[in-house]
Formats: sequence, structure tokens, C-alpha cells
Amino acid sequence: MSDEYDIYDIFDTAHSCHHPSEEKHVTRVRCRDWVLPVVFVPGVMGSNLKNTSNKEKWRVDSVWSLLGWLWKSPEWLENWLNLPDDISAADSIPITQLVGLVRDDVSLPEDFDATVNGWLKTLTRYHFPVHACGYNWLQSNADSADALAQRVDAIIDGYRRAGMGCDRVILLTHSMGGLVARYYSEVDGGNASMLGVVHGVMPTNGAPVFYRRMKCGTEGGFFTSHIMGATARETTAVLASAPGPLQLVPTPAYGRHWLQIRRNGRAIRSLPEGDDPYTAIYLEREQWWGMLEPALANPELTGSNAPDREKKIQGEWDKYATIMAKKVKKFHNKMDSAFNPNTYLFYSDSPDHMSYGAVIWQGRESEYSRHLWKAAQSRPHYNQYRLAMETDRHGHERVYRYGIGEPEDPGDGTVPSRSGRAGAEHARRTLAVATEHQSAYDNAEARWFVLGAILEMAQQWQ
Repeated sequence: MSDEYDIYDIFDTAHSCHHPSEEKHVTRVRCRDWVLPVVFVPGVMGSNLKNTSNKEKWRVDSVWSLLGWLWKSPEWLENWLNLPDDISAADSIPITQLVGLVRDDVSLPEDFDATVNGWLKTLTRYHFPVHACGYNWLQSNADSADALAQRVDAIIDGYRRAGMGCDRVILLTHSMGGLVARYYSEVDGGNASMLGVVHGVMPTNGAPVFYRRMKCGTEGGFFTSHIMGATARETTAVLASAPGPLQLVPTPAYGRHWLQIRRNGRAIRSLPEGDDPYTAIYLEREQWWGMLEPALANPELTGSNAPDREKKIQGEWDKYATIMAKKVKKFHNKMDSAFNPNTYLFYSDSPDHMSYGAVIWQGRESEYSRHLWKAAQSRPHYNQYRLAMETDRHGHERVYRYGIGEPEDPGDGTVPSRSGRAGAEHARRTLAVATEHQSAYDNAEARWFVLGAILEMAQQWQ
């Protein structure tokens, strides 16, 4: 990935000229000798995409391109990391708060002073430019890790060619970007080029909300759901063939029984019963609660009566099943317990942002007769509910209407805290905050945590 302009010329000697010419004055600015770039890796839908055939673009670079989806400007972080030498960082940064957020082993005054002095020296020793790495979020996160590798190599090489010392980067991630970074670091061997990583609201073991989106469309308000797909018909057409988003479904490490089916208030199923959500849920085709309804994978098949319709539906299922087996399951297996040894992470554990820790279908007997139910199958309801013919406990066939309930677990509105905090045992430090998923970096405590984590990592670098 090349830049449209030379980002590395910031290290050339700066000149300040005043007129008239007889008063011309030149000021030479000392540049720090070592560069420690911070590379931000966004989450799903966080990069602009272009359709190579019709040149249409998916853009998320303004409030109008995806209402409300904005990450805090990288200028905030770069400004704090690159304070002028003549400004006292101790007076500018809430250093006591930073130490408390990142270090839990500082209790004695002398230890605190040593930590503060070390961080302040770090600020004056390195330059911390902030970069970003876009990628095709529809492809497998393993492929996006390759794009990240190229980006990191290009950044390091650029500073070296500019005559600066640079051999490591620090990664900063949001949501799915954390999976990209972990794969790059621990599977592809990118940790040799990293000093460490800070993850924000990462769906470490997946999130059940992605099952919900396949079945009922995107949750949330009017604008969000209609931009990202308000119904299963809209979301499935994209997600069924997109390995990256599919890799966000719950992994075996997420745990069992997160998909529950209740009828008349009684639990009749709780899945997965074992450690194989792929067979139990994602590749279940015969039951109405299986994740993919293949007729929705291709919009041309919806409502079609073409003679080859069933053949095409089978083809859509086969493509999806191949993605699940070769790109989703294998990705999950490789990522299990794969964390950079210098990991910091924050997540949300907020009751104000309830999330789907479990997806619960609630069923009640419908007024549909058996005859009307059969007619309804030719016009299936692919929105918020499903109709199913089932046998009750007395052996009688009845039609039931199932709908998914509201989220019941604390989190950030997308990732439940049980997944966001997963991997804490592999992290040097974790922080629970109260934030909404998309705007996680607007949270002040999270931002100070990030700054402190970067300074802590940089202090260790020789």
C-alpha cells in the first residue's frame, strides 16, 4: 500500500522563514532519532471498499457515509504522544490516572516516581506517528493479516529510508481488527515486527449477534439497521459469502448453550450441546433455526420459480459450507489462545449497552392452521420471526411462531462482556469500561488506557 504523499518527510529539517528578506531567519528543529509507529487496525466495515466492476464505493469516512460510525480522530493520540520538548508532559497528561489504569503493581511513592520518570523520558526519546491499515473486511481475516504485514513492512521501511531508527510498531485495534492483528502476530509471525498491541472491544471468542443478523437482520436503530441490512434477506446476501464477518460467530471457546429455543416459556433446545457449533448450528440445514437459509444467499433466487432454482440453492449452500469448513473453522482453531505476549485490552461491561450473550427464540402457538402453514412456506417470513410445524408434548402437530428476544447480557451493544474480556489471562493488563461498541474510542478512560499502555510498552524497548 503506497501513500499519496511522502509521510516520512516530517523528519526533514524544518525551516522557519520571516520576511522581509533582510530579516530572514532559519530555525532548525531537533527531531527524535527513533520512531515507534502506532498502527490502527479498524473493525468490520471500517475500511472503504470499491467494486472493481462498476466502481461503486462503500465509504465510512464521514457521518453521512455511515451515520454514527466514527472512530476518534488519530490526531488525538498523535498529539499526546508527540508533545513539544519545551512542554512539561507531567503538567499536560493526567499521569497519575494513566499509571493507575495500566500498572497494578505500583504502590510505593518511589515506584510511582520511577514509573512516571520512565514514561516521561520515553515521550522525549521517540517519535510516535499514528498510521492506519485498511483492508477488505469481506475477505478472511487471515488474508487481511497479509495486508497488515505489507503495511507494517512498508511503514518500517519508509522510516528507515528516511534515515530514522525504526524496527518495531505498536498495533492498536478496534473490534474485528483485533482478530486481524492476532493472526498477523501469532500465526503469521508478525510479532517479530511488533512491540505489542492494544485491543479495544474485540470479539475474542465471537459474538452471538452475528447469528442474529443472519436470521433477522441488523439490530439497533433505524439508520444503523437500514444501512447495514434491516432484514435477513439483506444481510444474508452479503454475509453468506464473506469469510471475515462469518469468522465473528461464536467459536467453540465461547462456550455451550448460547442458542436457546423456548416454546410456551419452556426450554426445548439449548445449543451447542458440545464443542461443535459448526455442525450443531452453522451447518444445520434441515431445522428452521440453522444459521443459513440458502435461498437468501443470492437475491435472484428469492421468489424465483425457475426450473434450476433448487440446483442454484444447492450451489449457494455448497459455497457457504466450504467457507465455514475451510475459512471459518480453521481460522478459529488457529486463533485459539493466540495472543501477543505484550497484549493490553479493554472491553465494555455495561448494563446500559446490553448485548446478545445468548440468542433466545421464544415460541408461541400460532393461529395458522396446517393448511395455511403450508401455504406460508412458499412465502417465507425472513424478518423477525419464523413459523414451524412441531409436535407438542401430547403428540399433536401444531404451528408455532418464533421470534428472537432482546439482548440480556452486559457488554457494548455488540460484543458481550464474556467475549470481550476473554483472553484476559494472556494480557498484561485489561480494563472494563462502559461504552458502546462503535464509539469505543470516544470513551475518555479507554483513551487514557491506550496512551498509558503505549508508554508502558515503549519504555521496555531498548
